[in-house]
Amino acid sequence: MIHLNYDSIEFCQTDILRLHQILMSVAGYEYGGQYKSDDNVILEVDAYGNRKVRFRPIPASETKQAMEQLELAYMEAKSDAGIHQLLLIPCVILDFLCIHPFKDGNGRMSRLLSLVLLYKNGYDIGKYISFEEQINHYKAWYYDALKKSSMGWDTNDNSYFPLLKIFYLLYLCVIKN
Repeated sequence: MIHLNYDSIEFCQTDILRLHQILMSVAGYEYGGQYKSDDNVILEVDAYGNRKVRFRPIPASETKQAMEQLELAYMEAKSDAGIHQLLLIPCVILDFLCIHPFKDGNGRMSRLLSLVLLYKNGYDIGKYISFEEQINHYKAWYYDALKKSSMGWDTNDNSYFPLLKIFYLLYLCVIKN
């Protein structure tokens, strides 16, 4: 659907919810297309199986408003000629992941949204090589970059640079292949 119809998909709540509904229906879940109804946490499991909270996303009660703010911020930033889209895309994706708007499927949605935004900005790499496969190939680095970039996100004291670096590494690997 994204490969053929990306031009009709916008980075807006309506389309994001519709994509999530489609994604979850394929997996057989009924809660697709709905924001999370309960608060959640991102857990980290160490080599010994010990769990700890790595990140606390936006509370469920604030999710819809946070997604609205993300949509508006993206609309404003994408129209700013001084902001290169290849810098903006991973930043928007990090914000999406830190909001963590869904009960399940946030990572998959972030990769689908990355593909949509790349296509919409003239980067059609997804037609030739799987961006998702590249992320899976460099999974440890990718998750480490997400961890580093999300630290301090809730207080607006984070750095997008670690995720920008891995995003470009993945993008360049796709181009080379």
